[in-house]
Amino acid sequence: MKKIFTALAIMATASVGYAQYYTQSYISINTNPGGLNTDVEQTSGVLGPQGWTIVQGTSSTPVWSASQLIPFAFSFNGVTETNYKVSTTGVLTFDVASTVAAPSDANVAIPSALIPDKSVMAWGMNGNGPNDAIISKTFGSAPYRQHWVMFSSYSAAGGTGWTYWSIMMEETTNRLFVVDMRNYNTPLSLTVGVQVNGTTATSVAGSPNVAGVNLNGGSADGPDDNTYYEFGFGTQPTADAELTNVNLPAILANASSTTISGDIINAGSSPLTAFDVKYTVNGGSAITESFTGQSIASGTKGSFTLTNPFIGTPGNKDFVFWLEAASDARAFNDTLRTTATVNAGGSGTKKVLVEEFTTAVCQFCPDGEVVVNQIRNTIPEAITVGIHAGFGTDAMTIPAHSAYAAAFTTGAPTAAIDRKLFTGETRVGHSRGNWVANTASQANALTPLDITMVGALTSANTVDITVDVDFVDFLPNWQDANLTVFVVEDSVVGSGSGYNQINAYQGQSGHPYGNAGNPIIGYPHRHVVRALATTSAWGDDTFFLSAPALNSTISKTYTIPLNPSWDQSKMEFIAFVNYYDAATGENAREIVNVNKINFTDLVVGVTKNSINVTDFSVYPNPTNESFVNVKFGLKESENVTVEVVSVLGEVVSSTNRGTLAAGEQKMRLDLGNLNSGIYFVKVIAGNEVSTQKVSVIK
Repeated sequence: MKKIFTALAIMATASVGYAQYYTQSYISINTNPGGLNTDVEQTSGVLGPQGWTIVQGTSSTPVWSASQLIPFAFSFNGVTETNYKVSTTGVLTFDVASTVAAPSDANVAIPSALIPDKSVMAWGMNGNGPNDAIISKTFGSAPYRQHWVMFSSYSAAGGTGWTYWSIMMEETTNRLFVVDMRNYNTPLSLTVGVQVNGTTATSVAGSPNVAGVNLNGGSADGPDDNTYYEFGFGTQPTADAELTNVNLPAILANASSTTISGDIINAGSSPLTAFDVKYTVNGGSAITESFTGQSIASGTKGSFTLTNPFIGTPGNKDFVFWLEAASDARAFNDTLRTTATVNAGGSGTKKVLVEEFTTAVCQFCPDGEVVVNQIRNTIPEAITVGIHAGFGTDAMTIPAHSAYAAAFTTGAPTAAIDRKLFTGETRVGHSRGNWVANTASQANALTPLDITMVGALTSANTVDITVDVDFVDFLPNWQDANLTVFVVEDSVVGSGSGYNQINAYQGQSGHPYGNAGNPIIGYPHRHVVRALATTSAWGDDTFFLSAPALNSTISKTYTIPLNPSWDQSKMEFIAFVNYYDAATGENAREIVNVNKINFTDLVVGVTKNSINVTDFSVYPNPTNESFVNVKFGLKESENVTVEVVSVLGEVVSSTNRGTLAAGEQKMRLDLGNLNSGIYFVKVIAGNEVSTQKVSVIK
């Protein structure tokens, strides 16, 4: 379910000394400020995860990063700032010209001469480990964007454990946030605060000994367990209610009752005792429910449940929810928009896409292939592909592979099953122990659409693939739905380290690869994604231009060039409808349905059969004889040529039959000089062509 947040939090106050900033602690609030950043909290790697940019890499000694541009107008202490720099010990300063040395991780109370003027900090960490980096990313849309600077995979002073913290700037409100994201065996003792100058500073209670609150860092890599601290310039509002979440399923059953609940945050300095929740559906009349007798303390979260359930008619629904509270100081954080679909009770034929992350340099990946082969043999609804990234790269890696690995996994062998985040998993790309069960579960899921494909080899190395998406029910959140087409080659064999498979199972008795060698020379890499028909790794975002109607069909043809080195007899084309929104995290990129067509099922040289030719058949098929029989009917008299064409488009025989009368036609074709393989018999009647595939076995 897509959520467009306009809710952004304002916090309560607890200042230390005189300052122009107030501060509020949000302990275990279990979200990020404003709900915009839902990215997985993971190590930065070489390129940075999920579109993050590396600001500063690891350093054995404290250093400042290069000056960074703030991507929107921002003021610190009432003065416009355009740039910042950040230290590898957790300090961000807007005084980029300062000559103050980067402070060590031995933090102290502020104000301090060790810190430049105009700084905000989670001071006391260090980034000297091999995976440590400072990375940045901007979320949301104007006028309330957020610019995040994350200390990724950092350690406590002395290099103990690992931790993830961020400093965030918010557009228009000019607020600063420090976010406690993940900690694992990290005895942190931080200074969290804002220093205006050498005599004026504001810090949260406990500084310079603030500990990490989120201690479940080993598995909790999402924002649903986060703590944050806010620093606002001026005076904190007395009343400020923020709508943070509405619980509404993406798909609602027709004529059934749906209970709506949600969460709010009291961002004002006084307790919140009463509020109204209102919502509209598709721009209709507002529905209101009042909540009185509440007691939501400043800086804490409350919840609500509407007593009147929602009952809707089939179709896509646009919901707008908002809060109203007495003397509410800020309106921009009151509203939440979301979409849902009331289904009509239909379902297409569900197939499941299994994307296995695997590389030649991954020593455990041969066992991943064993599990994928089990899926192929036991779950007919499964379509499997190899994505060559996740643990290094190899000779088969393409940019899309790296994009998927960055979004879904940090290792191999892992697999994304319909790109769904399953209960109990922390990543979409998860380990092989649950692949079979999760694939079987998805095979039983409902889907609102069917995908069919036809294609034509239009030249020796070019195909046209036409994808039809048929809607048997309403597609939820269609605005974020794309169509992606994979070009796949099976059993790819090459030479050298980019293809030879490292094998941890050599010598392991009973394992399928126990005697295959290490590395495995001539290893057949299965169902390798070679290319995409779309320019973006995340699909064609122009396929759905409007809400698809029930029982309608959307079609599009893609012209795909093929590398001449690929074995076309082992190729297939896979099309799937997937969700993608650049602002959402990995758990909102699920695949709705998928299908495939083999290269050998393509029609050679044509995209449709002649309307003049009827009841066209070739038999026996397959054949081990030196001939086949061809039978067809003509609606009208026409000049007819019969050709036999190879899968590469080469005409291996052609006979002009002259002008034939309307009615049934029979003839015999000599195939005695052909090698085993797939061929196509083409009946050319005037300007129209009909084609049938024939398999020759000798």
